[in-house]
Amino acid sequence: MKFSEISRNATSELRATAERWRMIHLMGSAELRRRYARSRLGQFWLTLSTAVFVLALGTFWAQVVKLPLETMIPHLAIGQILWTFLSTSVLESTSAFQSYSWVLQNQYTPNGVVISSVVYRNILSFIYNSTVIVAIIAFFGLFSMSGVLTFLLLFLLTCVFLSASCFIVAIICVRFRDVIQIVATLMTALFFFTPIFWKQQLLPAELQWIVRINPFAIVIQVLRAPLMGQPITAADLAAFLALVLLSAAAAFLLVGRLRHRIIFWV
Repeated sequence: MKFSEISRNATSELRATAERWRMIHLMGSAELRRRYARSRLGQFWLTLSTAVFVLALGTFWAQVVKLPLETMIPHLAIGQILWTFLSTSVLESTSAFQSYSWVLQNQYTPNGVVISSVVYRNILSFIYNSTVIVAIIAFFGLFSMSGVLTFLLLFLLTCVFLSASCFIVAIICVRFRDVIQIVATLMTALFFFTPIFWKQQLLPAELQWIVRINPFAIVIQVLRAPLMGQPITAADLAAFLALVLLSAAAAFLLVGRLRHRIIFWV
């Protein structure tokens, strides 16, 4: 298949997905409503459970690693909430096409709508959980408008990276179903190699490569720094931008080549 045809297919997929933004909203929000049906607090259970988890574990872990609460709790809260957003999106994308096969098989629906609804649903969950982040950085005096604006810009780029990554994972998993378990196992392992409960500075110099090759660690480091009033290193920013560009390019090529085959794999 020529690159011009791949490019035309991928562009058509993106355009068709964007035109169905209402469908993305309905599919994403409907799943959240279903999960919390007949609950008085509804989606605010997300915020409440996250707040309890972060405060309890942050207070305990600060004593273990001998760090002050004003450092450990914001570090843990931001890292944990971002990890939940990233990992849940990836894990749900492994079975996204299979879960929405009834939509794809009964009417023409761009594949991107399914992936976008998964990412959109987790963005909504992140927005609920982000109230915990806002409360914590305000309580510890870390809030700054410039930091928030920087975070929002980087978060938009993160959504591009995440959408592209989820599309890639979803296509591979719908074709090769055994990869679903591989991704789940890999995400569990990556959790322990991501600086959420610990700080990168605590690693010996010879082990710093563990963080540098972990894409989720890079994303979390870049997003967490402005919220905690810390500078983003040039190396972290360059790695983050490279992740965004490479994932977008890979997804563009993969979607352009395989978009018409997905319906036969679900």
